Amino acid sequence: MTRRTLPLTAVVLVAIVAMFSFLVRVRDHQQMGIPAVRLIGVPLIGTDGRLARTNSIFLPTRVSGFETKTGVVADQELGFLPPDTSFGRQIYRSLLDDFTVQASVVLMGRDRTSIHQPDFCLTGAGWTIQRKQYTTIRLAGSEGRELPVRRFDAFLNYTAADGTPRKTAGVYVFWFAADGVVTASQVRRTASMLEHLVRTGVLQRWSYTSFFAQCEPGNEDATFSRLSDLIAKTVPEFQRFELAAAQ
Repeated sequence: MTRRTLPLTAVVLVAIVAMFSFLVRVRDHQQMGIPAVRLIGVPLIGTDGRLARTNSIFLPTRVSGFETKTGVVADQELGFLPPDTSFGRQIYRSLLDDFTVQASVVLMGRDRTSIHQPDFCLTGAGWTIQRKQYTTIRLAGSEGRELPVRRFDAFLNYTAADGTPRKTAGVYVFWFAADGVVTASQVRRTASMLEHLVRTGVLQRWSYTSFFAQCEPGNEDATFSRLSDLIAKTVPEFQRFELAAAQ
């Protein structure tokens, strides 16, 4: 390290320490923002039959063309995320065929680690992501709102019961929302949360919503189209886009 770079390094370190100290002070006095998703008092059941979360998130249970059931949240999910995390999960199965969708919502509390990198959801389950893209979905309703989403196409190699190697594909669509803010970018979400916290002292309460469906390899575009139709129908029922009147 040269004499010329030493002062710059020291300045950067001081700035980092100062910012960290500031964020700690803000955290100790911060207020919680208003969620952009609907909360309900129906408890969510874990795989062991115990109540997992008593402050669950509403997802539509009546959707035209689908039968629905409350999804199970795996114990490892409950154990991995902070205790003030709220969940919502619903399984939608088409009445016409075996097209099945898992819709999930994770809502952070004061602990910001509830919202993690979306890649972890798939790769942690053994999937390989082969395509990533940003796009939009036009929601149902007179406003014709465009929902920004991110789409992951992935595949999973597995061994069938008879020992035959098999391959399945899947399409994973997700986005983030806070009070009056929606984005499909993890970077933009983090930047918004930090800027809002520093400016107002209010911690935005972000939700992370995902829709996932498996399909045969090569059918990813058709699967995304069907996912888009389901998202367009259901999202206006559980997510709010405008800023809440009370802050």
